[in-house]
Amino acid sequence: MHHSEPTAVPKGGGRATDDIRARDVAGVLDTLHRLSALGVIATAHGSAVAPPVHIPRPDSSWLRIRENLLDRGATVAYATWTEWLPAVLTTPRLKPLLGRDWNRYAGTQDPAVRCRFAASRLLIKYTAAAALGIGPQDIDIAYRLGGRPYLRGLDQVEVGLTHTGELMAVGISRMGRIGLDAERADRRFDLGLMRRQMCTPAGQSSGNPASAQISASAAYSQACRRVRA
Repeated sequence: MHHSEPTAVPKGGGRATDDIRARDVAGVLDTLHRLSALGVIATAHGSAVAPPVHIPRPDSSWLRIRENLLDRGATVAYATWTEWLPAVLTTPRLKPLLGRDWNRYAGTQDPAVRCRFAASRLLIKYTAAAALGIGPQDIDIAYRLGGRPYLRGLDQVEVGLTHTGELMAVGISRMGRIGLDAERADRRFDLGLMRRQMCTPAGQSSGNPASAQISASAAYSQACRRVRA
């Protein structure tokens, strides 16, 4: 599958949106496209993890998603919820596809929040279905304590979801729990706050191994966000 060019989200124009500005959406998408072009970007359990794949609509090519899960043990799909908005608004099977999430969708008053919720659940179902070689209607999303989604009856795989503004990403893993986090590219880490939340008072010194690992992880994440060329 060939990657499409980054989607430019126009300002205004009556298009449904939420609190993220259009230029931020374009910047996040551009970063993901460039990370994808770099090839392998991380490792998990000693195996290379493939870069995220842009899936702008349900009828996109899902070949890379399935290949990545088979070859690498994990796969990640991303899109903006506005790219999936037409599917939310036009599919005649929305209620059965959403399943147990239909009541939450129907009971949400804000149109943008309601459509973003539905789009993210469709992305989970289509990504999991493509990765596992089954139909999206056969995917049943349930939730653990704390709200983390999982696939009922499919204990052999784990699912992760993240979204910020218009961007949403879904990860599927057969090697254990998968964690995703999408942030604006210009967000800065507060290392002091991270140390206070994750380390004991004795462990907050810069010479402590745990504190040093936090700094290294933050620096790596920040470097990934700066990928522009």
